[in-house]
Amino acid sequence: MAMPEIPIIEQNLQEEALRARGIGFGRFLPRWTVSAADFAERLNRAGARRSHGEPYTAEGVRDSTGVENRHYLFPIDKTPDQNDAELPRLKAVIGMAKKAVREALANKGWLPSDVDALLFTTSAPLIHGDQIGPSPSKLLKAAMNMRPWVKGRDGDVWDECSSLGTTLKHVWENSQYRDAKVVYVTSEVNSSWGAPGNKHRGLFSDGAVAAAFIPGEDFEVIAADTQEFPGTVGYFEGPSQPSLTDQEAIISFAEAKPSTNEKGYGDMNGKAVFAWALRHLPDLMENVRKQTRESGLRVLFVHQAVGKMTQFIKGLMPDRGLGDVYVPENIRIHGNIGSATVPNLLLEVFQNGWEANGQRLYLQKGDVISIFVFGLGMKAAQVALRLLK
Repeated sequence: MAMPEIPIIEQNLQEEALRARGIGFGRFLPRWTVSAADFAERLNRAGARRSHGEPYTAEGVRDSTGVENRHYLFPIDKTPDQNDAELPRLKAVIGMAKKAVREALANKGWLPSDVDALLFTTSAPLIHGDQIGPSPSKLLKAAMNMRPWVKGRDGDVWDECSSLGTTLKHVWENSQYRDAKVVYVTSEVNSSWGAPGNKHRGLFSDGAVAAAFIPGEDFEVIAADTQEFPGTVGYFEGPSQPSLTDQEAIISFAEAKPSTNEKGYGDMNGKAVFAWALRHLPDLMENVRKQTRESGLRVLFVHQAVGKMTQFIKGLMPDRGLGDVYVPENIRIHGNIGSATVPNLLLEVFQNGWEANGQRLYLQKGDVISIFVFGLGMKAAQVALRLLK
């Protein structure tokens, strides 16, 4: 199946404002937007029904997912099946990443040849059970005429939605990245995952986000922590464990449980994931407080912060001295873009700021932000940054 040429969605990026804040952001969001009503119709065509046998409605999809709109690489009526061997997922991932990186470099004022290190995240082959190889970071460097790939400096982070935290921790703990020109990009094709009638597909979107930065010059890491939770691997099932043919490129890798579905479709135990979050969020939020106790945290970025989850998080914050901290969310209008969800949220807050008490506020030099991400494994990562520009 030939991948259609898809123009970048209009983004109205404020280039000078982004450049002034140090980090250069870029993104690619496919033009096809799938509404809650569109997705409800898709579920009903696939024969899916709600718990009491009634058909899905737009309101039901919104209530269960917290998502109004999703970005799809293909039109909803032409979205390939997960088991379609002809779907060029890796080609699509590289194509979207290239567009996002090109924009990030332009906003940072760099050329591809300026980049010292490229770190790449995608879960698209992982959640579909595709063979992984060659490395996405190698493919992208070659496609953009960057410097030759170097083992141990460039690489791939296969930690799904916790990858941003894993990457920032890795970058800060390895001195080779200090004062280096680093590009991090995450690119996801999620819309074809799972069985056609799987309601959890309504959470997900396709897209790519990139960030160009210099650690130690644009920001410093105040604290970084990752935690794994044994016994939770079965919360997410992949079609199979992929064949990792390019081991030398892997910086980190989170496993999914092989699918138990007779057709090999992936699945997610949404109730177990949500219960896990509610059970562990108080302790994880306490960790955020400890990380930023002396720093004056200003904004907390949480993966999949939407609706009930956001309200629960906000309810935990006053007792931890975090009552004035802003918790942004944009999943309702963009969907869950997997590992690109929080990078996309960062881009929008850096670009647009936020409203508080009738004023528009923006991140400034010296501000502290905290990133709290979690994904399959289950694995959680928390990183506190101080902006230096």
